[in-house]
Amino acid sequence: MAESVKGKSRAILEKLKAQESKPLIKLESYSGFTPERREQRKQVAEQKVEAKSIYQSKVETILNKMADREYKMKNGSDYFTHYWDYKKLEKDFLASIQEMEKYDDKQLPPSLKSKIEAKKISIGKNQELEKRKNAPPKGTFNPDNLDR
Repeated sequence: MAESVKGKSRAILEKLKAQESKPLIKLESYSGFTPERREQRKQVAEQKVEAKSIYQSKVETILNKMADREYKMKNGSDYFTHYWDYKKLEKDFLASIQEMEKYDDKQLPPSLKSKIEAKKISIGKNQELEKRKNAPPKGTFNPDNLDR
């Protein structure tokens, strides 16, 4: 019994020693890691840096948080907590959009503009659906509708 364990451990150690002697693949051998490619990536990264206004960065962070909450609502177990957090983020988003339109005159990037418009439309649809859900059923008595 002791010899079989000794033989197994010796075989394992020999395998490990053989793996050490194998040459490692250099990263430069891959086409994506050539020095020219690295230089191009640096140039692109430097070009992408642009000044953002405070309002723009605020709206982007709120949009990212909303996307995170949507994901958690769809895949998480605590739906209602995330739902109320999402509703609060919707209010914050609408307030920050109004504030941005009021004070910020800079042109927004087209990608952010499209995200903002899409989110505004979806929030508008959600608010309209909630109004319909909270409205009294048709044919019920409503004293506010009486002509006096």
